[in-house]
Amino acid sequence: MGSLPPLDPPPGYGPPPPQGPPVLLGPSPYAPRPTSRKAVTSLVFGILGLVFGFAFVPLLLAVLAIVLASLTFQEMDAAERPADGRGMAVAGLVCGICALAVWTALGVVAVALDA
Repeated sequence: MGSLPPLDPPPGYGPPPPQGPPVLLGPSPYAPRPTSRKAVTSLVFGILGLVFGFAFVPLLLAVLAIVLASLTFQEMDAAERPADGRGMAVAGLVCGICALAVWTALGVVAVALDA
C-alpha cells in the first residue's frame, strides 16, 4: 500500500491563530464552593434524632441539629461568598424540629396512658 497524502486544510482556510499564554483573572465565579460541615452535621443529627428518638441521646441530637442549622444560617448570611449547604441546613432544621415534636408528643401520650 502506498503512503497517504498529507492532510492539508481545505482551500480558503488559513492556519489557526497563534495561542498566547492563558489569562488568569482570579478565581472563577463558577468555581465550586465548599459545602458547610455544620450543615451536613445538622442534617445527620436531625435524621438520627428523627429515626432513633425513642432513646434520650438522639433527642439531644435533634436539639443539636436545630442549633447547628441556625449557626449555619448566621454564617451564610454574614459571609461574602457563603459555602453551599443551605438546603442541608434547612433539612436538618426541619428534621430536628419534627423529631422534637413527634417524640415529645409520643412521650406525653405514653406518660398519660401510664398514669
